[in-house]
Amino acid sequence: MYTHSVLALALLLIICCREKAPPPLGRGFISWIWSVLTVKEETIIECSGLDAAINLRFLLFGVKLFAFACLYGFIVLVPVNAVWEFEL
Repeated sequence: MYTHSVLALALLLIICCREKAPPPLGRGFISWIWSVLTVKEETIIECSGLDAAINLRFLLFGVKLFAFACLYGFIVLVPVNAVWEFEL
């Protein structure tokens, strides 16, 4: 009795997942990186939802902030540290 409804639910989930499937990835070992970096936010919202898109946007902001801090550290702080050590 319940087997029919379980099979119908499984079939419905398979059909829905195929419609919301993300775009295919490349075939190389690290070719997936380019696909991940170039995916549009609309695709993420359609496939994974708004929560995932906001989470990824927050993580991307963190990466950009960290990159800026590293750049500042290498351009400003490392030379200042090197000069400061030689003066002592």
